[in-house]
Amino acid sequence: MNNIKDEIFPLADLIEQELQLFQNHEIKIDFMADGGALIKGDKFLIRQMLKNIFETILATAKHQLTIGLVQNEKSVILSIKDDGQGTSSAAHEIDRLKKIMELHDSSLTVKKTSLGTEIQFQFPR
Repeated sequence: MNNIKDEIFPLADLIEQELQLFQNHEIKIDFMADGGALIKGDKFLIRQMLKNIFETILATAKHQLTIGLVQNEKSVILSIKDDGQGTSSAAHEIDRLKKIMELHDSSLTVKKTSLGTEIQFQFPR
């Protein structure tokens, strides 16, 4: 990795902490997680990344945000789905997030769906 602090931590805990900041938001937020999913990386950068993406997505979502966290033998996958149309500021934020993910030897993909947008973060185990 590139000069980032290397820690192993449960991603679900970090997501739950960040979602507490948005508990009074008018958008319904569903979070389903494999609580044992550990990732390795800079906890501060990942926390900032989560905060920024949640703020951006909640600004464009209409009614619901669905967050899922699963793991398999090779990776931990965070999926965030909304029912909004996205904005140019969301596209700019995605570019910034991709850079953070690259620092963690991880990937980020964005898909438009019939209901909105799905962003998937994939971290190595």
